[in-house]
Amino acid sequence: MENVDRHVAGFVLEIQWRDLPAEVQLRAVMCSIDVLGAMLAGTVTPVAGIGRRAAARYFPGTSASILPGGTRASLPGAALANGFAANALDIDDGHPLIKGHPGAVVFPALMAAAEFRRTRFQDFLAALVSAYEVAVRAGLVMQEHYHYYHSSGAWGAVGAAAGVARLFGFDDSRVVQAVSVADFHAPLVPVMRSVRRPAMSKDGVGWGSMTGVLAAMMAGEGFTGGGSLFTWPEGRSKVMDLGGTYEIMNVYFKSYACCRWAHPAIDAVIDLRQAHQFKPADVEKIRVKTFGAAAELYREKPGDTEQAQYNAVYPIAAAMAAGEVGPTQVLMDSGLSSEIFPLMDRVEICIDERFEKLFPARRLCEVEILLKDGRIFVSGIYESGPGHQTPVSLEWIIEKFHRLTDGILPENRAGELIALLTAPEKNPPVGDIIKVMAQP
Repeated sequence: MENVDRHVAGFVLEIQWRDLPAEVQLRAVMCSIDVLGAMLAGTVTPVAGIGRRAAARYFPGTSASILPGGTRASLPGAALANGFAANALDIDDGHPLIKGHPGAVVFPALMAAAEFRRTRFQDFLAALVSAYEVAVRAGLVMQEHYHYYHSSGAWGAVGAAAGVARLFGFDDSRVVQAVSVADFHAPLVPVMRSVRRPAMSKDGVGWGSMTGVLAAMMAGEGFTGGGSLFTWPEGRSKVMDLGGTYEIMNVYFKSYACCRWAHPAIDAVIDLRQAHQFKPADVEKIRVKTFGAAAELYREKPGDTEQAQYNAVYPIAAAMAAGEVGPTQVLMDSGLSSEIFPLMDRVEICIDERFEKLFPARRLCEVEILLKDGRIFVSGIYESGPGHQTPVSLEWIIEKFHRLTDGILPENRAGELIALLTAPEKNPPVGDIIKVMAQP
């Protein structure tokens, strides 16, 4: 067993809630609230319905809950279904350097394991921090080693396996095997294919969450891997700072239900419209100067929510038409397409080398709006926010949670859930938290 693998396993097993810096504890709570809000909101989508039905039929069991309603399934089934829901609206957290969604992969896996193991909340949160840290570093290693954009399910599976292995009570040798098995069997997730041709496959989140759970379960039965990606030359340098630097602090939170690459343009459009008080019908052209990856997003008029979310043009037109890009705008069943589709024809996307050079560390754009009366408004440079470059408060996360779960979770239960999540010192069993959400 390589020393570097033991180093990773030692971090996973030794991390304790009481020893974490206060800002890391707060970030773990914020991530939990954010992922659960995204997951509950995502349960109304077609992909979440497919996930629930598939889990109940092909992964039956009684070990863990599928949200909402508390349908029971095996651990891999619950992770798969809840993982699909967590990323279904693309409004879950992300990390800028790995260009993907750690929380939506690791949280459903750990939630299933914690419910099964009757884990208390503080130990769950400590395991969650370890899962984020391992997942992000796995992503950094994969992208450097392969020179290929592996997305969330690929590296998220590695973090999920690490966190689940801890919750299962494994020793360091079994943690090493869980991480190695997850790394070996994780989905490839060629996400740029989803960018160009959006579909339910998206970031491979559900598959990655399930793979992480299965890897830990198999390691627990004695299944072995051949050493993890952290033993590679690129890997060693990425994990030596475990416990000293917390990548969970660099996670960003999303305001809009679409690819993060479109967010700065959305902010710019909304601000220009509010500042100059023109109407969508007044617009002749919306010119968006952005970075290359954003320009590769799908540009056709969407026929489903995935095509609306992974779209370079639709979210910008929706922002102009509705002043926001939330679940209502991307679910494609609200009747808003008649207002948004005509505006799509007025959006022009072009690559700006100034912004291309700074991606992915920074996601910048500039928007020019030409009105039919000849006036031109220029936004100046915008950056994705909030959460990266712009601090986000716990109050902002809670407000977002209530906004996303309105109509899905009764107000009294939403309040009860937030009270539990924001008081980790009370340390309830994770199963008690799940019961609040999983009531029929």
